[in-house]
Amino acid sequence: VLEAICNAHPISFTHTSYYFKDQIKDYNLKPYYLKEYKNRWYIVGETEKGFRTFGLDRITNVTVDDTHKIKSKYEQAKENFDFTVGLNASDHPAEHIRLSFDIRQRPYIESLPIHHTQKEIPNNQNRYIIEVFLTYNFELKQELLKYGSMLKVISPEWIKKDVKQELKKALKGY
Repeated sequence: VLEAICNAHPISFTHTSYYFKDQIKDYNLKPYYLKEYKNRWYIVGETEKGFRTFGLDRITNVTVDDTHKIKSKYEQAKENFDFTVGLNASDHPAEHIRLSFDIRQRPYIESLPIHHTQKEIPNNQNRYIIEVFLTYNFELKQELLKYGSMLKVISPEWIKKDVKQELKKALKGY
């Protein structure tokens, strides 16, 4: 796969999806780069339906078409992730998201930022408040939920409501 990227060759492969109940499907891809997220490697490229990301651990039967060259859209593909946590593009535009953490979380969030757009918002409360400029997607939602009671979404209101609703659903399991 890396060789195909370096030599600007398209590839075809079989992909097994976790999301769609182990659906197995064949793809043709113009590969642009490899991306690591949470200790797993992914290939980012373009199918006939647009930019996609595939877990390398779930692709098999890789075939490199060394008879064709592709024009790299590396910059365009990378821009899709400039304001994204994780791997999934979002239908939501990037926006300022303000988060308030228990002050004890400060060293963790400073040493391992949620995103490179993260900036501290000074306050007179005993809270650590940050703002990020991101698209709201599945991975960001997971990232926020992992803080449980140590996080409060300040804004925007619609994300605050979504996180609150998810926490309520989680409580129903107990």
